[in-house]
Amino acid sequence: MATPAKRPREDQETVSCYIHSVSPVKFSANSVEFFNAVLQTGREDFHDAVVFSPGKRHAFLQAARNGTPLCLKSVKKALSFKGTSDFDVIVNNRTDVSVTTVPFAARSPPSPHKTTLKEVMTMPAGRKVSLVEAIVLSLSPSVRTVNIRGTKREVRNCCISDGTAQMTLQLWERCVDTVQVLSSYAFTELSTRTFEGKLQLTTSINTTCSPIGDLDVPDNAGGSADPRLSSVTGPVHALEIRATMKCSLCGSRLDSFLPRNKFHRR
Repeated sequence: MATPAKRPREDQETVSCYIHSVSPVKFSANSVEFFNAVLQTGREDFHDAVVFSPGKRHAFLQAARNGTPLCLKSVKKALSFKGTSDFDVIVNNRTDVSVTTVPFAARSPPSPHKTTLKEVMTMPAGRKVSLVEAIVLSLSPSVRTVNIRGTKREVRNCCISDGTAQMTLQLWERCVDTVQVLSSYAFTELSTRTFEGKLQLTTSINTTCSPIGDLDVPDNAGGSADPRLSSVTGPVHALEIRATMKCSLCGSRLDSFLPRNKFHRR
């Protein structure tokens, strides 16, 4: 009986590309280290990449800085997470990285499409939003801690407006302290979700909050998004500081640990 031909592994694809937009190293919800990049595989072909091999970040940064194309052997192609291309590229520790040549010139990736909050309010839950520019009208006074799949995560609500509408934006983990009231920001890689029957925006692990020039937005533009959020001005008479211990490796909150231990997750 003839032996059937072996099926090729899913991660034996090869991609030759320029490297753009290399992100810092991040931690997934399962505390796995990774970073993101954009791969240019053709004159106008761009694909998002997730690299689960932090040691390759130096090579990616150097290639992006020098405009040097790389050959990535043994990568996996997956369905595009954002829907902006045919596929995403997943790079892992088995991927071989080497310098190569390509028959096209490097060019910058297209800018994210800016969406107004009025347009966001017509979207269903679970939709990805590439870019929103808005001013923070109010910010919840404290950070809440919620339990997600056995891990404690910090979240904070704020009310944002771009002049077309107001919405509640949930700031998770590293984003909770990145905004200030009455300052304007460009928020990238957001998503929509429904909470208590209302559509809201929420940050993701790839979200960036970049300060921009002040937006001229009336305080009542679009109506109030959440009456529980408010802005208060006045003299400060007392200050309370709360210290939270976090693991330097995964960012998880530590309620109790032994100081001499190297790892504190339980």
